[in-house]
Amino acid sequence: MIEEAGIATVSITMMPDMARRAGVPRALGVDMPFGHTCGHARNSDEQTAIVAAALSLLESASGPETVVDLDKPRWEGDADWHPPEPSPIIAALKEQRRREAELRRSGSP
Repeated sequence: MIEEAGIATVSITMMPDMARRAGVPRALGVDMPFGHTCGHARNSDEQTAIVAAALSLLESASGPETVVDLDKPRWEGDADWHPPEPSPIIAALKEQRRREAELRRSGSP
């Protein structure tokens, strides 16, 4: 509804594949842990770079459903911030993708 009203939007996400599936108008994928979408607390340079990249995407996107992955900055510090096992929703999405690929290989609709 916001886009339909003529207000352009951009999302910053740690899950760009989900943004693609959801068909968001514009999304910037970042390599940051949940709870730190714009980077480390009190690191205004890092946060500014991420927000600036999102605004640049808002300005330059060729059209709706544009998802861009940001290479830098990347999360520094806790090298192992990913949990050892995927969350239940991620595990379910991976299983869904596996089943879809299997169906495509078998030729089933």
